[in-house]
Amino acid sequence: MSQGSTAASDRAVVDVSLLFVRVIVGVIFAAHGAQKLLGAFGGPGLTEVVKMMGPLGYPVTIGE
Repeated sequence: MSQGSTAASDRAVVDVSLLFVRVIVGVIFAAHGAQKLLGAFGGPGLTEVVKMMGPLGYPVTIGE
């Protein structure tokens, strides 16, 4: 029985660790998106991103 409870305990630790990593990565992605699209945290904002993407050949009709 000792090994069964250890395996369940290890699985719980792995699950909580993965949840923590996913939340942190999600916050980083959300902050990066807010910076690019909304101009948060000193970012360029949507109009500047459209100006940067246009010459690269991307179809940018959303911010024009």
